[in-house]
Amino acid sequence: MAVFAAGGALIVGIFAMKALELFPDMKGSASSMSAAIRQLLAFLLVIASELMFDGTIKPVAMLLFAYMSIALIWYIKIERTRRTVINMT
Repeated sequence: MAVFAAGGALIVGIFAMKALELFPDMKGSASSMSAAIRQLLAFLLVIASELMFDGTIKPVAMLLFAYMSIALIWYIKIERTRRTVINMT
């Protein structure tokens, strides 16, 4: 898990800079909001995994799978909306 976390920490800067390009006039606010949302989601996942933990890794794995599934569905929905808007112009 530590290796995964370290790898995520290495690439988060690249993704953050790409995301901030969407709001060039509000980079500070966008960065703060992104960090706040990330911290809130991490807090909620830690609380949920703590409540579900039964001594095995299965509940934590199911929670992470659910979280990634929701993120993937959200990403696909955003991409479809973006492509629709681009095709309309």
